[in-house]
Amino acid sequence: MTREQIEKAGRDYALDQLGIVGLPGRAEAMKAFISGAQWRINSVWHSTDELPKYSGFLAVLMSNGLMEIMYYSAGIGFHEMTLKGYVLWAYISDLLPERKEETK
Repeated sequence: MTREQIEKAGRDYALDQLGIVGLPGRAEAMKAFISGAQWRINSVWHSTDELPKYSGFLAVLMSNGLMEIMYYSAGIGFHEMTLKGYVLWAYISDLLPERKEETK
């Protein structure tokens, strides 16, 4: 999601969901929405000093900017990964949109 898309979503949310029509209130709601979106994006990434708590697929960011997908088995560690130039990791499940079943 680009910054422009986040800002548009923030404006739409402030107007449509909160019903804020005045400019000062909309601006504050939009800032809060953008801050929340940025926090959500950044909060899923972990340093390689922090080991995953459970096994699963990870997105791993390398120091050269490339990304790999790998399977991690809990308890093995990231020692070999740090040597290969990995700097950040995230659970793939944290990067995917939440799937909420609609109830009738």
